Amino acid sequence: MSKHLAFNIKLANLKISPLEEPAKESRVVQKTPHKDLCMKAEAFLRKAMGCSTAVNELKCRTKTREIPDAIGWKKNKSVLIECKTSRSDFLVDKKKKFRTNPELGMGDFRFCLCPEGVIKPEDLPEKWGLIYDIEGVLEMIIGPRGKGWVTSKAHFIGGNKEAEMSLLLSALRRIQDEEPDSWEKKVYRKAAPRIRRKRRYISK
Repeated sequence: MSKHLAFNIKLANLKISPLEEPAKESRVVQKTPHKDLCMKAEAFLRKAMGCSTAVNELKCRTKTREIPDAIGWKKNKSVLIECKTSRSDFLVDKKKKFRTNPELGMGDFRFCLCPEGVIKPEDLPEKWGLIYDIEGVLEMIIGPRGKGWVTSKAHFIGGNKEAEMSLLLSALRRIQDEEPDSWEKKVYRKAAPRIRRKRRYISK
């Protein structure tokens, strides 16, 4: 065999790997932890909905065993926000007793909060609202709007006031038991004036 032919055979058997293209950066959508959504929901109740009192994931013994992800109160109305990080979580929640029987659940007004697109408007129970977490910013997609939202009848469901009262009493009891001195100072002192005062009309 000639040297030229042997060289051609070796060249043919030689495996030459093509130049590797740089890997394309895939967009990774990070899943927001449930606790973070609950904290955002509480802040939303205070700032966007104007609730004077709001709590998140406060555990309390109630007959229905419901633990709201976030719930707040404005005047004599309550607002519940349930946080869902996945569609499967949402579907499991729909089967609970206080969901299949709306009168047993907390919240005069009720919302679902989830990452954008996880829950569709058509998936919602009757009269529920929907809030999307869009790149860290909460946006109400469906729900009562405007300053007079507390009078909205289209989204009013009516909450279980017995369960809500148990939740509030549980929160107050913890403060009274754990911080008795602070309780005396804060509860019995004169309430601080509201930031926004109503205009006073003087009759002539």
